[in-house]
Amino acid sequence: MTALNKQALREAANAANIASWGKWESYKPHKGARGYEVKVGAKAVAQHCLKVDSAFIAAANPPTVLALLDELEAAEKRIEEEICRANREHHRGFMMACNHLKEHANVHYADAAEMEIAALRQRIAELEVRAFKVEMPESFYPDGDIDAPLAVDELEVIAAIVEAGGKPVAFCKRCDREIDLTHRPDGSHYCHAPAACIGVKGE
Repeated sequence: MTALNKQALREAANAANIASWGKWESYKPHKGARGYEVKVGAKAVAQHCLKVDSAFIAAANPPTVLALLDELEAAEKRIEEEICRANREHHRGFMMACNHLKEHANVHYADAAEMEIAALRQRIAELEVRAFKVEMPESFYPDGDIDAPLAVDELEVIAAIVEAGGKPVAFCKRCDREIDLTHRPDGSHYCHAPAACIGVKGE
């Protein structure tokens, strides 16, 4: 039943209720009467009806119709409120589920980020401990005696730096580049600058 039909029925029931004076009843006027009648108070409003029809008309009187319409509208209102409440609960549950997932995702990402930061800090600390700089001395023979052993052997110095975990490098000013001395093939001066400063970098 549409809202328009319910409104029309309510208006008709109100009009009939206002005009009615008395109780709606189904009755048989006299023994020889043809059918049943419906009366309101002392006034007959329907005549020559079947018994079941007159009973229905009397039962479906304007006050009863108005009461049914009131109950119907109240029920529809309750249903609408329940639907709204269910929608709110559904939305709230959905948002809680999303926040729960988001919270767990954030915790996962935060834990991963903290682990990565901790690893980087540890690596930086290791590199800071291992980073040092030395001035590479030149190899020379004592008193210029080439038959005597070298007083300072660059290869031994480089090997000691590498063994300590460093990376010996030298910067050649003439070539304007850094040279890795980790694997020296011989004891000759690196590049073109024999007195270059040697920097040792952690890996």
